[in-house]
Amino acid sequence: MTRLIANAPAALALSLVCMAAACDPQTGDAYKGEPLATLEGKIQVADDATPPDEAAVAAIVWHTFYENDGEATSEAVDVGGTFPADFTLQLFEPPPPEAFNEWSEGSGDPHLFAIGYIGVLPQSALALTDQQAVWEVAYGVESNFMITYADEFVAEEQTEGVFPGGVQPGYQLWSVVYVDNSAAEACWEPFNECIEPCGEEQACFDACFAAHDPTGCPEFAEGHDTFEPADIEAEQLSIVLGGEIELPNWF
Repeated sequence: MTRLIANAPAALALSLVCMAAACDPQTGDAYKGEPLATLEGKIQVADDATPPDEAAVAAIVWHTFYENDGEATSEAVDVGGTFPADFTLQLFEPPPPEAFNEWSEGSGDPHLFAIGYIGVLPQSALALTDQQAVWEVAYGVESNFMITYADEFVAEEQTEGVFPGGVQPGYQLWSVVYVDNSAAEACWEPFNECIEPCGEEQACFDACFAAHDPTGCPEFAEGHDTFEPADIEAEQLSIVLGGEIELPNWF
């Protein structure tokens, strides 16, 4: 199972948004009422990380896949806490209208909901509408959880079975269950490394096959990565800045 892997810039030490001490919300001090959802987590910095070229923001990257699978809509979210250690994300409003996808599977009526990744981006990335371009410049992303928003309940069959139990109204957190092909990948690795320089040389390929016969390796699992409902109030997010970005292959 291949997944989208992007290399994040080696970035971010202590100069993230409001970063080295207790932060006020990114978007100002005016009272906004009670948040619709609050997420807690930690930001860690990769060992080889260096300071960023520009200010960073915590954001939700909404995946607008329905009409064009490569599109994205990113919005900054209010941040409190102490970066780059513990942090709190507060969501006071629904996603913007352009973040919603229309699915009508299993019903004649369309059903709208939004699904997003939680990450840390350069401020300039908020204007990008190409999802791959966002990940190429992102500082870090939460790989183990994603978030949805729906105005009303969307049944599981209306999401083609992607979301077990259906999508609940409001914000909902989902844990990612990755397809585990680690054993198969490890078994094939010596053979793949051996044949890499072979080119068109059959003798080289035959020698690699004799030395690292992969026919006994476990089969690769088929299917997409999946989701399971998670407790939005209890789960701890984790974002590593300056490392590889791994995204679930769910669609």
